[in-house]
Amino acid sequence: AALWAAIRDVRAFADTKGALWCLSVKPGDGPGLVASLPDTQALYDWGGGRIWLHDPSSKQGAAIRDAVARTGGHATRLRGADDLPAFPPANPVVARLEQGLKARFDPRGLLNPGLMD
Repeated sequence: AALWAAIRDVRAFADTKGALWCLSVKPGDGPGLVASLPDTQALYDWGGGRIWLHDPSSKQGAAIRDAVARTGGHATRLRGADDLPAFPPANPVVARLEQGLKARFDPRGLLNPGLMD
């Protein structure tokens, strides 16, 4: 149980400096993706489909996003001083759906203003 809790909580990177990313890709794409990103460390979860990626330099955000996009995956920056937003740009169709839901459930814009912009 302790091992699974450590993986779930990403304890391997808890006391590190730099950017921490959560990547979601097809499990078969994970090892090649990580191998293409030098000077990073990875922890695999979900059979390789979720990758917790540590970038000590906090400067590889664009390369990480590009590599993940080529696989059809998704990359979210959880921490680190990268110049990219935490979330990738939304697909225009998805963005319209999100805006419609937000307008419906939060018409006054009180909940997390600007978070997904």
